[in-house]
Amino acid sequence: MVEATGPEPATRGGRLDWLDYCRLLAALSVVAFHYLAMGPKFHKMGSNSDFGLIGDIAEYGYLGVDFFFMISGFVILRSAAGRSADRFAIGRFVRLWPTFLLCATLTAMVLWAFGLPPGLMTWLANLTMVPAYIGVTSLDGAYWSLAYELMFYAAVFLILLIGQGHRLKGIVLAWVAVQAVFALMGYRETLLLGSYFTLFAGGAVLALIHRDGWSWSLALALLVSIGLAMLGAYERAIGIAGSAMKGEIIPLFAATLVGVGFIPFLVFMRRNPVLPLAGLMGGVTYPLYLLHGRIAFTVLTGLALPRVWGMVGVFLAILALAVAVHLVFEKLTTAFWTRMADLVIGAPVRWVAGRLPWQRSPG
Repeated sequence: MVEATGPEPATRGGRLDWLDYCRLLAALSVVAFHYLAMGPKFHKMGSNSDFGLIGDIAEYGYLGVDFFFMISGFVILRSAAGRSADRFAIGRFVRLWPTFLLCATLTAMVLWAFGLPPGLMTWLANLTMVPAYIGVTSLDGAYWSLAYELMFYAAVFLILLIGQGHRLKGIVLAWVAVQAVFALMGYRETLLLGSYFTLFAGGAVLALIHRDGWSWSLALALLVSIGLAMLGAYERAIGIAGSAMKGEIIPLFAATLVGVGFIPFLVFMRRNPVLPLAGLMGGVTYPLYLLHGRIAFTVLTGLALPRVWGMVGVFLAILALAVAVHLVFEKLTTAFWTRMADLVIGAPVRWVAGRLPWQRSPG
């Protein structure tokens, strides 16, 4: 087997500007889906809203979550390479939970202000990031995707904890192969082996190609991952068309859009252009995703704002809030959360890792 030559493209501190643009695009597509398609369909916009052709196009915005999962597979594989389990766990915690804490609290405050108090126990349960798994309603419907993210992170963490980080390539290739077998057998909703996890696997394969260059094994794994991701999108689109959403979704077109989502990773395989405001775009994506839904629906309904200008005004306010969360809260508190996570998470993980006889130091 002949490996393609060529190192991973040089990055500025590991940052890929084009990927930050992709993150924001994914978030905005989800926003468009909620504001222009799902919100009007379920009368969450404060007035009778039908956005016509724009709304029909926005129906496909839910696929932004698929793109997020693909990006996560790519990013997490890159960040896991050569890292210890404790540093990986600390990094994921600091990136996700503090911002989630603030955004969930802000959502609860808005609900309280409009006479819809969620209750202390509901708020506390939501701070687990997976409230639905303990029988509690999410403060915002967008939280559902976090469970998939956390399951993928947990799998990578366990690989690092048992000292197998140096075998990530082989593990990913085996993962894709098993996913293909399960798909052929009809088990498409199996934990880590079906459903949205095919998107994580596709992103992971792309990360390996970026790092190691092309090989026959990686090219085949990528083709399989693309096929599985498109198949999953096709089947979910059929489910949406037959559900309460009753969307005007064309399953084959939805599957094609997911396949197109792999293209940016291939286009920028060996280049990393410097793009303006990339850091801000990447940083604002997560708080925007967490804040854009329930708050907007509550304000629009509670104040009965005009359907178009009201929606635009609320979106701009939430976007400004997301920018503030990133530039003020995240920038000013990251050092504190990192120190706390090192004590609460890092120290116990290091203690456990140090007592595993097969533990191998990252390469």
